[in-house]
Amino acid sequence: MLMDMTIFNQRMLLRLASQWSDISKDQLVAAGVIGPGPGGSDWKRFNDDPMMFLLKLPSAQLQALCDLLNN
Repeated sequence: MLMDMTIFNQRMLLRLASQWSDISKDQLVAAGVIGPGPGGSDWKRFNDDPMMFLLKLPSAQLQALCDLLNN
């Protein structure tokens, strides 16, 4: 359920997919979305199950990811 009643369309989903696929581990660490470390489990979850990764992110990290995607 979406809280802000946004209606998604193909263009929005493709834009999100494109931006998501361009994010590097270094960018996620620098933004505070995941912790540093070689091959950490956060990075693995980000790649292996992105939807579950999103659902489990704490609010501050979720906002940091949104900021990263919006820039």
